[in-house]
Amino acid sequence: MTEWIDRSSMAARVVGLALAFLVVSTTTVAHDTAPIQSASEYDYPPFALVTPDGQADGFSVELMRAALRTVGREVQFQVGPWHEIKQALADGRIQALPLVARNAQRQEIFDFSAPYIYTHGALVVRKGDARIRRVEDLRGKTLVVMQSDTAE
Repeated sequence: MTEWIDRSSMAARVVGLALAFLVVSTTTVAHDTAPIQSASEYDYPPFALVTPDGQADGFSVELMRAALRTVGREVQFQVGPWHEIKQALADGRIQALPLVARNAQRQEIFDFSAPYIYTHGALVVRKGDARIRRVEDLRGKTLVVMQSDTAE
C-alpha cells in the first residue's frame, strides 16, 4: 500500500511534466475521413488505462476522442507498452498520442501541440513508513522519479 504525502508543497520541486496531444503527421488534411491512428499505454491511470476487454480508456484517451469528434473525426487506438507506441509514433505508423510528457529530446523529434494539462510529480511512500514526510526528509536520499525515458 502507498499513500500520498504533502503534494501541494512538493509538486513544483519534484518534477513537472507538460502533457499534450502529440501530432507528427503533417499529411492528414481536413477533408480526410479516415480515423486518426493512435495508441495508449497499458497502465498510467487516470490518464491511460486498458479496460478488461482490452480497449484503451482513461482521461486523456476520452479527451482525445471527444476533441476529434467535435471536428468530425474518429480515432482508433492500439494498446501497448510505452517504448513500442513511442517508436510507432516516431516511425509514422501512428499519427498522434493522447498523452506525452514533453522534454527536450522529444521536441527534436515530435511536433507538440499546446498542452492541455500540466502535472507535477508526487512522492509515494509505503504505508506506515514515517521516514519521509516532508521535502526536507529527502536530503541525502536517492529518488527515482519515473520508470520511463522521462526520468529526471
